[in-house]
Amino acid sequence: MSLDDLEAQAAKARADLAKSLDEMSTSFSKKSIKDSAAGTFRGFFFDQDGNLKIQRVIGSAATLLFSIFVLFGRDKKK
Repeated sequence: MSLDDLEAQAAKARADLAKSLDEMSTSFSKKSIKDSAAGTFRGFFFDQDGNLKIQRVIGSAATLLFSIFVLFGRDKKK
């Protein structure tokens, strides 16, 4: 293997690494994470046509109310 081949491999490896780092920084940007979370939320509560999934809303509300009751509704004087 010649010196030119090694230099070409090193240059390719550097370019590949730079590309990977750019892709990672884009994937982990605040905007990308926020958009992903918003999409997950929309997908959980809305169907593909934009209609609300009533069962999921009711289930989530019931879970929230139960959690509030468990955390704050107990009598602490036992």
